[in-house]
Amino acid sequence: MHLALCSFMKWSGSVIGLLALFGGLNCGDDPAAPPGNRFQPVFTTLYSNVREKTELVVTTPEGWTQIWAQISAGTPSTNRPAVDFRNDDVIIVALGEKRKAGFNVHIEQVEFSDTTRNIVVLLTIPAETCSSSEVITTPLDAAVVSKSSRPTRFIERVTTLSC
Repeated sequence: MHLALCSFMKWSGSVIGLLALFGGLNCGDDPAAPPGNRFQPVFTTLYSNVREKTELVVTTPEGWTQIWAQISAGTPSTNRPAVDFRNDDVIIVALGEKRKAGFNVHIEQVEFSDTTRNIVVLLTIPAETCSSSEVITTPLDAAVVSKSSRPTRFIERVTTLSC
């Protein structure tokens, strides 16, 4: 199990600066209570341009616009999904830069406990013995989830691909 709150190191400095300016990043301390257990995948890619491992919560339209410009840059003709930030947040999980095929990330579900909003993430990695293609990827998954005043906790499950 891995616990991380908004580790978004070494993104584009201008994007992070703008998000801080607009208040678009949040680690789950939004005062709104969750209206239910909403979970809707909205975007997945192997080419996100996010070079460092990242887990973050986007809580504003301005933040979503800034992040979307970066994560969708390698994806042709993809429109930014609409999000009602009065009731929802966007969860983004990226693996960072990987130098061989077989890596992937998938947000599986969101669960609410009495004290936290838990984001369950499945990481797929190739077995050490596999001979994978040498290719640079930056896997990322994004989902819309119910807004919550509870801290957000990311729980990782790892699966290893056999050859």
